[in-house]
Amino acid sequence: MVKFETAFILKEKIYEAIGRIKERYPRVASHSKDALAIKVYPPSSKELTFTYVDWNPSPPDNNTGIWNKVFIKSSGPVTLRCPHVISKLKIPSSDRAALTVTAELTNSSSSLIQGTLKGKIESIQFYQDVSLSPGERKMVTFDPALYTQLNISNPRVW
Repeated sequence: MVKFETAFILKEKIYEAIGRIKERYPRVASHSKDALAIKVYPPSSKELTFTYVDWNPSPPDNNTGIWNKVFIKSSGPVTLRCPHVISKLKIPSSDRAALTVTAELTNSSSSLIQGTLKGKIESIQFYQDVSLSPGERKMVTFDPALYTQLNISNPRVW
């Protein structure tokens, strides 16, 4: 587990072997002279982390540090994260597939935002009107029971 402390906000614990966070700092990525400072703490013996065996001892820093790339990105008031398509194939014939599409939307502004989330998979198009309160995070789902175009005949199975 890795605990992060930034110059802007003290983050709480993240219970993962490799902690990944996405946090919105509205002014960080807007100027070229901005910076993000990260203070990393080593995991305690009671926290989830990578372990080692006797022939491969734990490193002296106890796995402390940043293991992956760090990105600072800018966006508008609504962010779309974790788009996902779940395919449910009719077995054993494989002649039909039902696709469920999900995405997480977050309104980082202090205003109500209304809009339309649109998706396209090859020639299949779908859309849904969405309303997000200030600071709201919402999982939007396109269910094939309601969006019948997501029920595919003779899908290409690889």
